[in-house]
Amino acid sequence: MLVPVRVMVAGMPSGLPDSVALRNGNLALGDLAATHVDRSSQDVTQMNGRRVTIVTANVNGRSLSAVVGDVRSAIARAGLPPGYDAVIGGAYRLQQDSFREFVQVILVALLLVFFVMLVSFSSYRQPLVILTAVPLALIGVALGLFVTRTPFNVSSFMGLLLLVGIVVKNGILLIDAANRRRTEGFVRADALVLAGRERLRPILMTTFAAIGGLLPLAFGIGAGAAMERPLAIAVVGGLSTATAFTLVLIPVLYDAFVAKETA
Repeated sequence: MLVPVRVMVAGMPSGLPDSVALRNGNLALGDLAATHVDRSSQDVTQMNGRRVTIVTANVNGRSLSAVVGDVRSAIARAGLPPGYDAVIGGAYRLQQDSFREFVQVILVALLLVFFVMLVSFSSYRQPLVILTAVPLALIGVALGLFVTRTPFNVSSFMGLLLLVGIVVKNGILLIDAANRRRTEGFVRADALVLAGRERLRPILMTTFAAIGGLLPLAFGIGAGAAMERPLAIAVVGGLSTATAFTLVLIPVLYDAFVAKETA
């Protein structure tokens, strides 16, 4: 004797079978059971007392930041009902946390470098002149990453840390030579000209040596080079512009700042 029963099929996407194959032939499914498609989820996930639905995806062929931008646009177009919100986490959240930590590290590095130069030069104006080349190096970093279509990531931030040391070192070479010439009795303009002639070769040699050593990595040559390629591109681009600013802008600012200091 067949007894009709109610069968709940959870999450079945579409189309139940019309019949059931038996030994003596097919039997209509309606003769065996009453069917109904239940599309509700049987699992309930909660975080901090709130129900959540986790959607995961992999990124391939595009940067994480670009994909997240598209996801935000899609969420904005879809429009969430009242009481609902969307939070992007996973690798993107870890990336943002890493960015914030690197910003703090760079600020601490700049402060330490400033205090070291403050003690060395016994002046706060001259360290500020040298540090002006550091943010200007970001122009080269941005251009290098834009031309090569390389995403700005944690590896690029590591390149900024390297730039701080190299750019400051070149500025110290130039300012120290100018100070030494002034103690010998030269006026500021002549001291800067002589310092530029004296320190031009060491500054260019240091810059070209660093760029030459990083070019293979910037071109992605070698096993595992793709991971550190943004670092190399950031350093190469930053040094290209920072060196020009060191040789041109720093002497101008030095002349103006020292004039106020000695006035």
